Amino acid sequence: MKDIKFGHGILPQNRFEQFKMILKENLFDIFISGFYTFLFILPTVAWILFASTFPLFTEKPTIFSSLIIYGVLVLTITIQGLGHAGGFYYFRRLIYNEGSNVHVDFFKGIQKNGKSFSLIYFIFGLLYFFIGVIKDTLLHSNVEFNVAILLGIAYAIFFVVLMVLLFVATQSVFYTGTFGQFFKNGFKYTIGTILKTLPLSVLFYLPFILIELFSFNLVVVLIALGLCLIGIYGFLHLGVLLYHLSIYDETININQFKEIYRKGIQQNENLDK
Repeated sequence: MKDIKFGHGILPQNRFEQFKMILKENLFDIFISGFYTFLFILPTVAWILFASTFPLFTEKPTIFSSLIIYGVLVLTITIQGLGHAGGFYYFRRLIYNEGSNVHVDFFKGIQKNGKSFSLIYFIFGLLYFFIGVIKDTLLHSNVEFNVAILLGIAYAIFFVVLMVLLFVATQSVFYTGTFGQFFKNGFKYTIGTILKTLPLSVLFYLPFILIELFSFNLVVVLIALGLCLIGIYGFLHLGVLLYHLSIYDETININQFKEIYRKGIQQNENLDK
């Protein structure tokens, strides 16, 4: 029978202290969760490596080849969502001190949240498909306007949507609701906390950003893949979940879900009984 772990000692006073405590008590399991997530990133890695070496895609790039490359990436990015579903669910149980086992809860999370996370990452992949095809079309066409400015605006909008989708993902772990509701809330949270949310979001999507910006540099690509391999997503899942939960505690949980307000950490004495 798998061992079930619970937190030890006095509950931390805030989510940042909880982050440090979880690192101290569950460091090895965090690496394991990150490695499990990497397994679901492997199809994307394999396709990128194949597309970057196959003559059809490298010798004479065309719009048709771009459609194939980004079309397959829609599928592989959707598969990534399953890994994130497992990771986020495992850390939710760890944060709430409900008793957790990374080998069990990771895959239980895929069963419970795999459908919603597949939709989230399918949208991610679909948006990337459109922006990738548009980019390749513009770069291979004789246009008179500044392509760099247009692509910069497109990527900025794309990344804002990714930030919103990250809020959708964490809400899917904590609450029951529709994608539309979560997306609306996520947009409000993104805009309202943009300065604090942006750095962590950049860190969460860092491997993707590195590969997208430096796809021509094999060393940078290997660094990005290495980060995933050594389990960086275990730490990122934990950090994002705790940061988002601190926002949910003070905006949703404190009024609507008092039974989970500050769950896993010491209760706020000022909370109305």
